[in-house]
Amino acid sequence: MRKGDSTKQMIVAGALKTVEKVGLEALTFAPLAEQLGISKSGIFAHFKTREDLLKAVVERASQEFIAAVLLPALKAERGLPRLRQIFHNWVEYYQHGRRRIFIYDGGAGPLRELLQDVHRKWGLEVQKAIQQAKQEGHLGPDVDLPQLTFDLYGAVLSAHHYKHILRDQEAPQRAERTLDLLLGSR
Repeated sequence: MRKGDSTKQMIVAGALKTVEKVGLEALTFAPLAEQLGISKSGIFAHFKTREDLLKAVVERASQEFIAAVLLPALKAERGLPRLRQIFHNWVEYYQHGRRRIFIYDGGAGPLRELLQDVHRKWGLEVQKAIQQAKQEGHLGPDVDLPQLTFDLYGAVLSAHHYKHILRDQEAPQRAERTLDLLLGSR
């Protein structure tokens, strides 16, 4: 890897850590440069705008999420075992370590479009796992893919909220029980 590429990756990694603590909207060049021990112009050399940096952060976070949640689950048997593993990995991802859900209330524009695209693609991956469970006969043909995806997403967000806001240490187990209820304990 070239020095410029490694510097760029270091900037994105540092920005991701910052965003996990303060949110996307609070990320600015000056504090990031200070945190990383480089000049603002060193960041500008790789990212011409704050939006370019934010997009790189979202893309990196998405890649890390897929690597931690989806890819390990693909080793599970197709159908319900894989869907359960995806859900379990998804809940665990937000319960442990440094990962936090990004909240972005900004207006329209390329960053919002990227965030929508990332979430849309993730929803399609979840729907694909549900569809495979239907094809394997693990779920009935009447299961509504978008609705179950919505419900699973809601369970993950609830677990995150209960664990990190309400300090409920049982939140991951509650999410798993919600999955059982949603799947009819199959």
